[in-house]
Amino acid sequence: MQKISVIAVCLFMLLVPEKLIKAQNRVFNFDTIHLIQPEYYSLDFSLDDTLINTMSIQRQNAVQMNVAHFRTGGNILGGVMTLATGFGFGSTSNVDWYLASAIRTSNPKLDWILDVYCPGYIEKERTRITNSDGSHSVETNYVNRFSWSKGAMGFIIEGKDTIGWNYVYRSPRTDTAVQKWSQQVYKGIPETAMAFSAEFALVGEFTGKACAILFNTTENRIYIFKENNLSGIYQCQNPPKVTLSKKKRKPAAQPYLLVGTELTAWDRVDILRLAMVGLHMESAIKSL
Repeated sequence: MQKISVIAVCLFMLLVPEKLIKAQNRVFNFDTIHLIQPEYYSLDFSLDDTLINTMSIQRQNAVQMNVAHFRTGGNILGGVMTLATGFGFGSTSNVDWYLASAIRTSNPKLDWILDVYCPGYIEKERTRITNSDGSHSVETNYVNRFSWSKGAMGFIIEGKDTIGWNYVYRSPRTDTAVQKWSQQVYKGIPETAMAFSAEFALVGEFTGKACAILFNTTENRIYIFKENNLSGIYQCQNPPKVTLSKKKRKPAAQPYLLVGTELTAWDRVDILRLAMVGLHMESAIKSL
């Protein structure tokens, strides 16, 4: 048993960044929950757990909460200018977006509804096209835009109760509201253009206690904090290794979750679902 414990600690130290071990002045003890994600772009999972064995993130299309208004006169003038010059003259209208999603599990009592509200706008784009007879006309398209950094907010609903809420922060490395967690997650990791565009933090409350979820692009990991304590680290699925030789191609590395050994089975399911909340936001920011 002693040898097994030593091996477990060594494996953990390889999995968890050294900066986290030093930052806390003690070595955390974590257990590993392995997940199976059949396809890289899929949000369906299976796992070996006593409370749930399947889980999926289900998203719906964004819904406008108010009507977008475009000026009629400006629209006509923009269309004429596009037709005459070939350059697009667009316009925008501010709207608020509502994104409804859910975390569905094999135990319906543990399902979560995720309601996200995000300010944004609709952009009207005009393009001059050439018709089959050689004449020109103007094609108009509407593009949905989401301003995640301007007050986006999410809620977690279990049954009929709101058990959590969070604000979305798009600059987690520098925002003062996130620093007590971000200093642990990003310390010693240089910021890149990709990190700037993809990293985020969700900060609020879960079951009445402070909660933070941070995404680190360099490690492709989601960190879950309950109050000031690191409670979980979710390793997102890494993409498959593409090579010219089919025989040498490697499948995508499967995701896993590190959770504190002191947590109960119910607490672990909470951390797992909070990791899915972070994964849902990562997917939403990347795709919208």
